[in-house]
Amino acid sequence: SQFIDHLIDAPGLPVFLFLDEMANVGQLSNFTNIISTARSSQLSFMICLQSISQLKQIYGDSNAKSILNNVKCKIALPGLSDIETLNYISDLAGFTEVKIDDRLMTKKLFTADEVRRLKDNTALLIMDNKLPIVDNLNIYYNQKKYLNNL
Repeated sequence: SQFIDHLIDAPGLPVFLFLDEMANVGQLSNFTNIISTARSSQLSFMICLQSISQLKQIYGDSNAKSILNNVKCKIALPGLSDIETLNYISDLAGFTEVKIDDRLMTKKLFTADEVRRLKDNTALLIMDNKLPIVDNLNIYYNQKKYLNNL
C-alpha cells in the first residue's frame, strides 16, 4: 500500500504492477479508489484471481464490483469452476443472434458452461468495449525459442 501511495504521489515514468494471486496479498488500503484513478497517475494494474468470490471475501461486495468495473481487460482461462465467476464472464461476453427456423433468436455468446470448458491452452479475453476473443496462450515453457534464453 505504501509503495502504491508513493507511485501515485511521485510523478515519473509509467508503472505497471502485476498482482498475481492478489487474494493472497490481503486487503490493500484504499485500493477501490486507487484503481479507479490510477490511470491518471500513469499507474496500471494487472490483478490475477481464481474467482470473484475471493475478491468479495477481502473487499466486500460493493468494493469488489467497483474494482471489477475499473479493470479494462478480463481474461478467463480454462477450468474455472466458481459459478459466480463463470456467470460473470458469460454475461460480460454478451449475446449474438442466431437464425433458427427462419427466425432470429438471441443467445449468449458463451454460456457459463462454455467458459468452463474452454480448450486447453486457450483464453477468453474481454477487453473494454470490444468483442470477446478466444486466443491461444503463448506458454513460454513449452517453446524451445524461449527456453534457450533461460
